Amino acid sequence: MAQWKKWLTVMLAVSIAPASVSTVMLKEMRANAWFAAQAEEAGSADALAEDAEAAFAEPETDEIAPAEDAAAESAQPEDAVAEVEQALGEDADGEVMLTPEDGEDAEIDAEAMEADEAGGFAIISQPQDCVCELGGTAAFTVLAQGDGLTYRWQYQNLSGSGWRNSLLKGYNKDTLHVYANRARIGMKYRCVVSDASGAELVTAEAQLTNTSTALTITRQPQDVAGKIGDTAVFAVQATGSGLSYQWQYQSADGGAWLDSSLSGSNRASLTVPVTKGRVGMRFRCVVRDSSGAEVTSNAATLTSGDSPAGSLAITTQPTDQSCELNESAVFTIAATGSGLTYQWQYQASGETDWSDSTLTGAKTASLTVRLTRSRMGMKFRCVVTDSTGASVTSEAATLNGNARYEIDGVIYELSNGIMSAVDYIGSADAITVQQTVAGYTVTALGESAFENKTTLRTVTLPGTITEMGEAVFAGCTNVENVRWQ
Repeated sequence: MAQWKKWLTVMLAVSIAPASVSTVMLKEMRANAWFAAQAEEAGSADALAEDAEAAFAEPETDEIAPAEDAAAESAQPEDAVAEVEQALGEDADGEVMLTPEDGEDAEIDAEAMEADEAGGFAIISQPQDCVCELGGTAAFTVLAQGDGLTYRWQYQNLSGSGWRNSLLKGYNKDTLHVYANRARIGMKYRCVVSDASGAELVTAEAQLTNTSTALTITRQPQDVAGKIGDTAVFAVQATGSGLSYQWQYQSADGGAWLDSSLSGSNRASLTVPVTKGRVGMRFRCVVRDSSGAEVTSNAATLTSGDSPAGSLAITTQPTDQSCELNESAVFTIAATGSGLTYQWQYQASGETDWSDSTLTGAKTASLTVRLTRSRMGMKFRCVVTDSTGASVTSEAATLNGNARYEIDGVIYELSNGIMSAVDYIGSADAITVQQTVAGYTVTALGESAFENKTTLRTVTLPGTITEMGEAVFAGCTNVENVRWQ
C-alpha cells in the first residue's frame, strides 16, 4: 500500500503546486520512473497502476479538466518534492537513481562478514525469516558494526530473477517493514550495508512466509453422471494458504492431461457442459499454495449421458443472495436421482476450507441464512448424495449484505464485507475519513466519492485504504492537502 501512496503523493505535487512546465515534467518523469521500479515489488503492476491512476482520472468528457490531487503517506515530508526525492533517491545534482533493471547482485565477501576482534566493519546479526499472517507486517532486521553505516534493502520475487532495490518503509534503515499480501508471500529480502569508506557487505537472505496449514486435499472430485445438455460440476476441497486451482482434463481414450478453460477452471469447482464429445473424459485439479507447493487430486470421470432415468444430477444451481443485516436469505438447489439427501456447506469470506452447515434447512434442498456481520461474503454450496452413495457438489453461491452509514457528512457503504467511503454530503472544507465504521475497517474509496466537492480543501485518509475507484477527487479544484493518518 505504501508504494502507491507515494506515487499518489508525487502526482499531487505535480497537479497542485504552481510550477513551471519544466518542473512539472521533471516530477512526472520521476514519478513514472519510481512507479516502474515498484510495480513488481507491489506484487501486481496492473493493480498498482489501476488503483493509483484511476483515483484521479476525470470522467470521459469533451472538456479538458485540471489535474487532480493525490495523497501523502503518513509521517512524510510536507514538501511533495522532498517526498519524490525520498522515494526515488535523488542525489545532490538532481539525478534520479533508478532501481537496477537486471537486479545486479552485490558480491558477498565471506571473509569480511566475519566480525573482527578490533571492532571493524562486520555483520553482527543476520536478518531472519519472518512468518506473518496475511494483512500483517513483517520486520526484517540487520545488526552491523562500523563507522558511518548506511543500509540498502533489496528484494527478490518468486521467480528468482535477480535482486532489486526496495522502497518499502525502512528501505534505508536497519529494519525493513513489509506488508504481507499474497503476492509477497515467498519473496526474499537482504540488506547491502556500507560503511564510511565505501566498503559493502551483503547479508544472508531472509524469506517472508505465511502462517498456514500444510497443503492437503481433504475432499476429492467425484464421478458425475449426466444427460446430454446437462451441466456437471466437479469439486475439490483443500487446506493451505493462498490456494490457487487449475483444473485439467484427459480425453476418454487417455493421452496427456491438458489445462481446462471451462467455467471455474481456476476455482475449486469446475462446471462442465455435458456433450457427446465429453462423455468419458476425466477431470482432475492441481492445487497450489502461496509457497509454490502443489498437489494433484484424483481423477473423476464424466459418465454417459445415457444413464438410467433418475441418475444423480444437479438441475438448478444455488445463486448469490443479497439482503440487509438481520434479514434472511434462502439458497435453493434442485437435483434428480433416487433417495437424495442434502448437506449444505459454508466457506467464510477469505477462507479456503468448507464446513458442514447446521442452519435451518442444512439437510434439505433449501438453506435459510440470517445475515450477520460475520456472514457477509460467506459462500454456500450443497453436497447431494443418492441411494447408491454417489454424490455431486453444487456450485458455490455468495451471501451479500448492504448497509449505509453517515459520519460527519461522509457516507460509508458496507457491501460484501467491504467498508468503503462512497460520498460526501457535508459543507466543511476539511474532512477525515474514518478508519473503522460499525466495527469494519474502511479499506476503499468508492468511485467518484468526492467528485466535484469544491468546498473541500483538506482531506485526511486512514492508512487502511487499499483500493480507490475512478474519479475519486475529480473536480475537487480547491483541494490543497490530502494527508494519510
